[in-house]
Amino acid sequence: MKIGLIGYGRMGKEVEKLAKSDGHTVEWIVDVLQNQSAEDLDERSVQAVDVCIEFTEPGSALGNIVHVLKHGGKVICGTTGWHHELEYLRSAVTWESEAVVYGSNFSIGIFLFKHLVRKAAKLFNTVPELYDVAVHEIHHRGKADHPSGTARDLGAILLEEHDGKAKQISELSPGKIDPNSLHVSYSRIGSVPGTHTIYFDSDFDTVELRHSARSRTGFARGALRAAEWIEDKTGMFSFQEVMTSILEEKT
Repeated sequence: MKIGLIGYGRMGKEVEKLAKSDGHTVEWIVDVLQNQSAEDLDERSVQAVDVCIEFTEPGSALGNIVHVLKHGGKVICGTTGWHHELEYLRSAVTWESEAVVYGSNFSIGIFLFKHLVRKAAKLFNTVPELYDVAVHEIHHRGKADHPSGTARDLGAILLEEHDGKAKQISELSPGKIDPNSLHVSYSRIGSVPGTHTIYFDSDFDTVELRHSARSRTGFARGALRAAEWIEDKTGMFSFQEVMTSILEEKT
């Protein structure tokens, strides 16, 4: 598979390393840290690769995606913090030959973790008067969005399954927290790749579910898996849809 990289930070370098070890080729790199831009890519460059993998910043992700799609390319976008613009992207693109995969987290482990959280939430919802629930995530200090998209996704799952929670909140005002609110909190420190913890707490015990990334390799592996899956497809897909399809093919 021929790959183009948009973004050459920590994730871009990890994708490049893993892609080469898997036998893929990286045809070109757009290094935004060196003032390069995806808008400099012409149709010939986009058509020279099977897929573009994008890890940049929330403010530039949508523009990068649209530029590649308009030149008939396919995009795997691992940038977070821009998903409020998904409907615009859906309406702006014809999908005649293009394809994009987006996600708040490209970790295969996180995909499986979300399934475990949903199952656990359903169990604890049988006694919602006993157990409160909350989400906390930790990421490196360079992460732009907070809480993370993954934390918000986990919160959405809990809201769907826990009868005692009606909305997510991340910033607290003075006074007691509204008992109907799900607190999704966050910390930013050092170079932590990402840790997400779900708490089910009662007066007599606490149950925790936790996913801790040890490196960025897991995210790069997920992005490459999505790139392989989308090679013969057109349309707009979430990473969850990709992984669900892959699991169904294997079962």
